[in-house]
Amino acid sequence: MRLITGGRYNCALILSRTVCVAIAALSMVLIDQPVRASIIRGYDVGDIAVGTVAHQVPAINNLGKVSFLGGGGVQMWDGSTVVQLPTPGVTGFKLNTAINDSGVVAFMTGLAVYTTRAGGSLVTVANGSSLPAGTIVNSPAINNAGSVAFTGGAYGFTSGTIYLYQWSGSGNPTQLGSLGTYDLSEMTPRPSINSSGTIVITGRNIGGQKTGVYLASSAGLSPVITSNTFGNAFGDAAINANGVMAVSKATLSGTDQLLVGTGPLSVYSDSTGPFSTFRDETGYSEGNVSINTSGNLAFLAYTKPYNGFASGGIFTGADPTNSAVVRAGDPLDGSTISELDFGPFGMNDNGQITFWAKLADGRTGIYLANPTPEPGMLGGVATLLFMLVRPRCHPSR
Repeated sequence: MRLITGGRYNCALILSRTVCVAIAALSMVLIDQPVRASIIRGYDVGDIAVGTVAHQVPAINNLGKVSFLGGGGVQMWDGSTVVQLPTPGVTGFKLNTAINDSGVVAFMTGLAVYTTRAGGSLVTVANGSSLPAGTIVNSPAINNAGSVAFTGGAYGFTSGTIYLYQWSGSGNPTQLGSLGTYDLSEMTPRPSINSSGTIVITGRNIGGQKTGVYLASSAGLSPVITSNTFGNAFGDAAINANGVMAVSKATLSGTDQLLVGTGPLSVYSDSTGPFSTFRDETGYSEGNVSINTSGNLAFLAYTKPYNGFASGGIFTGADPTNSAVVRAGDPLDGSTISELDFGPFGMNDNGQITFWAKLADGRTGIYLANPTPEPGMLGGVATLLFMLVRPRCHPSR
């Protein structure tokens, strides 16, 4: 208790358990945030790492921790600083990371898949001793149980069959099925795995179909949607804890679509409206849509009139005017955005969004966009706090 004396009154300011609850409510809208780079629309955008950061799509968990590839290897924003994680001392290309709620990060080096964590050790998921000879792997996914899903194939300098694998935390990975034939000029598919262990993956030439979206299990691959039309292509699919999937579909001369559902998939938005395409134009990630447990979407898309990267943005709804998070041309970090990229693990259950951006001055970086509170939220919580902790005053004796 603190006694405040002044004038005719002695006031006892008492903090009760109820007050602690109110303070906790206030803390829910004051999320850890990196150095502020800009306020854009309804988001407080901060830079995690900026300078010369390799093109990639970062990942975020439900605690707001962000994994990405920095100059020293695999790194993680822990809510207050960037932490260097144990990384193998090998050369080779590394693409995109994934992170679960325990802070375990999965990544690849081209010939092997690993997990790593702050204060922990490097764990080998798969390498040349547990995969067919010459296998080149793609970026993995990881769930909260520590199960890792990834694709790989020995397609050398021409072409070869890509397979889907799952690793359950120990032993060798299990091959779940074939995803069709790819070559080095193409981005091979990246899976998504939810907390129940359900895996969604896109592929081609499966069961005589040109391309499709498939659910995977130890029994093999089962189709969610397939297409025999030449030129149709599906981006990497995302799946949430409730089994709801989201995926983009591109065509050569038809209507591009953003599809959502548990199967069959329904059209959420398409290129007959204000968006020209949901296809990833950057070439670094074919998966540009994320879906959280509540079923909220965030996706990379390009608006009409199409003007390449200049018409790109990250959106959370079918109306780009009212749902844009960031767009090319927005002011950021003392410059403006010229290019964006975003991936299937780029939004968490709190609506926080992480993305890679290239600025007009040539810098590149990893950014975190926090939804700002509704205009009346902070005021309402502040009023509650005042009502609960206002001095209880009684006349001086």
